[in-house]
Amino acid sequence: MISFLKKLQTEYGQQFQCVDFYEQPSFRLPYVKNHTYQVQPSMPSPPSKSAVNKSRSPSAKADSINCPNGTVPVLTSYNSSSGIRYFGQIRAFGGYQSGNSGGGNLAAFATRLSSYYGAQATISVWEPDLGPGDAPRSSGSVLTMHNGENTKLSGLYVGLFVDPYLYGDDRVHLEVGWLPFDEQSNYGAACVNLLCPGFVQLSSNVVAGNIVEPPSMVDGNDMVIQVRVYKAQDENWYLLFGEDEELVGYWPNQLLPHMYEAASIVSWGGITNAAPGEPFPPMGSGRSPEEGRGKAAYFINAMVAHMSNQLLAPDLTMIFMAETYPECKQLGQPDTDGGLEFYYGGAGCSPS
Repeated sequence: MISFLKKLQTEYGQQFQCVDFYEQPSFRLPYVKNHTYQVQPSMPSPPSKSAVNKSRSPSAKADSINCPNGTVPVLTSYNSSSGIRYFGQIRAFGGYQSGNSGGGNLAAFATRLSSYYGAQATISVWEPDLGPGDAPRSSGSVLTMHNGENTKLSGLYVGLFVDPYLYGDDRVHLEVGWLPFDEQSNYGAACVNLLCPGFVQLSSNVVAGNIVEPPSMVDGNDMVIQVRVYKAQDENWYLLFGEDEELVGYWPNQLLPHMYEAASIVSWGGITNAAPGEPFPPMGSGRSPEEGRGKAAYFINAMVAHMSNQLLAPDLTMIFMAETYPECKQLGQPDTDGGLEFYYGGAGCSPS
């Protein structure tokens, strides 16, 4: 049982416990327990301000928690304690299972095989109405990085999710996760936030599971967030959030053994989940990519970092569409202008 120093509740009803840094769930893992965190991890050079601010849209914020020094916030007000996010066969782009058996409906752009040491994206923030349905029922926008496939795979993700069954509300949340690498793991299932020990929380303000607000509105405010993942000299994978690049936390290298050297694929896109036999809920804003800015959800400033950790736009010849159900037409045409950019999403999908 985790001992805590303080309890906090936000204006949105989320409850957090401020726990000693080394008392957070991830330090229960044998290979993390004796792990020494580098207090000042090597930071990559920041992207140019012109790239970050290309959207000219205001940034949404993760609700600030403000735990005491030496402690980190841990979200406790989950509606479910399963801690599992079903991505289906996301880990092997190109070999998807047909039909809805409780896996994910993915619409993303992915890079060709190479060595990647970081990635970033600016993501528009939306709170789609998921409508009625049984769990799992969720809608998300994610940046993923992984290496390997099947039972020999390591992967991580960061993004935004609306998931009433997990979070107990209809709000959009900052979410982080990782894909288990052992043969006993549920194929295509990812561990979410700190519900599964793994991700190490560093920030006392921006927290895995935070509500992000305000969301965008059709023909109204166009809100975005910026996320960046990079591999530091200590071999851990770090997460930065927002225009100010707040250091949120890291995935220990022992957690991702097949990414010890690098990731081999990066992807950006939307994913929805539904119970077997039920239609998938809306993705993104719930509007078609063809409707464009002000209505459709988008990714911009999507970049990758190679050995030098310098962020570069992926060449269009080196990316491909990764779709579980191409007939749902949830991806717009990509472009590169300072970074990969594209519209995505739709009102919901009922593939035959």
